[in-house]
Amino acid sequence: MRKPRPSSFGMGNLYTYKTTVESRSQPGKFYTVSRTREGLWICHCWPFLRTHKECHHIKVAKARQDAAEKASKARSRPKGHK
Repeated sequence: MRKPRPSSFGMGNLYTYKTTVESRSQPGKFYTVSRTREGLWICHCWPFLRTHKECHHIKVAKARQDAAEKASKARSRPKGHK
């Protein structure tokens, strides 16, 4: 009997951020983008897997993470502070 393989998140939290980004050339197709604990960004699209250069999907994921962090900081500030 095979044991189920744990997801990446279950393996000691290898990733600090994980999201999906829709393809621009193939609407309805999504790629998983992750940020490792070491700060490396990984995408499962073919151009990234081939070249290891930052792709459009990673750029979108970075922008999403930045926006989420800014929103979180804004919510945690006391009233009256900007």
